[in-house]
Amino acid sequence: MRRLWLVLIALVLAVPAPAGHSFSDPMYTTGDGDFWVNGGLDVDGTCQLDGAITFTAGMTGDKLTLSGTLTVGGAMALTDSLYAGGNVTVADTLVVLGQFKGGRVWLPFCSDTNNLIADAYLRSGVMTNSAYRGWVIPTDCSVAGYAVRYNVDAAVSGASLIEFDIDGVRAFADSMDYTTGTGYYTNTATFARGTHPLTAGQWVSAEWDEAGEFQIDSPVLILDLQLDE
Repeated sequence: MRRLWLVLIALVLAVPAPAGHSFSDPMYTTGDGDFWVNGGLDVDGTCQLDGAITFTAGMTGDKLTLSGTLTVGGAMALTDSLYAGGNVTVADTLVVLGQFKGGRVWLPFCSDTNNLIADAYLRSGVMTNSAYRGWVIPTDCSVAGYAVRYNVDAAVSGASLIEFDIDGVRAFADSMDYTTGTGYYTNTATFARGTHPLTAGQWVSAEWDEAGEFQIDSPVLILDLQLDE
C-alpha cells in the first residue's frame, strides 16, 4: 500500500501546474460579489465583469468590458479597447495609445461691430463671413450646445435671431422678441447627441438674422461640438 501511495504522489508531482491568472476563453462574473486581482491578470479573450473590480497590479488582455466601476491605483496602458458602462477613475496616469474618442470642441463666433441693424455673418478665427465659408469639420460629430451673449440697444418690432448654419443652411436659431426689451441678452442650450449631426467635410457658421427692427452690439457665440471619434 505504501508503494502505491508513493506512485500516486509521484504522478501528481509530475503533472505541470496550471498557469495562474490566465484565461484563453471568455471569463464572466455574474454574482453579487466583487472581483479582486492581487497579482497580474492575463486575458486572451473577452473579460466581462458585472460588478465592481479593483486591480492592485497590472492587467493585460484583448478587451475589458465593465458594467460597473473600474478603479486603477497605478498607471494604466490601453492598447485596444476599454468599454465601461459606469465611471472610470484613474488615480495616476492613463496612457491611450490609440485615439481618444468622444472629446469636446468649442468653436467661437463674434462681431466687433456696434449698432448692428442688418443681417451679418459673425467672424471667427477663420473666414466665416458668408454662406460658403465656415469652420470645416474634419471628423463626424454632433452639436452638443451653444452659448450666446449680446447687448440690445433698441428693439422696436419682430423677433430677430442668432442663427447657426450647416453648409450655409440654417440648422437651428436662438430668437429674441422685441418685447423682451433692451439690455444684455444671454442664453444657453444643449442638445442630445445626434440631434444636429455634422459629417466630415461640412462647415458651420453663425449669423445675426435681422427679422424686425433691432440694434445690437458685439454678439459673442460659442458652439459646443461632441466628437464621434
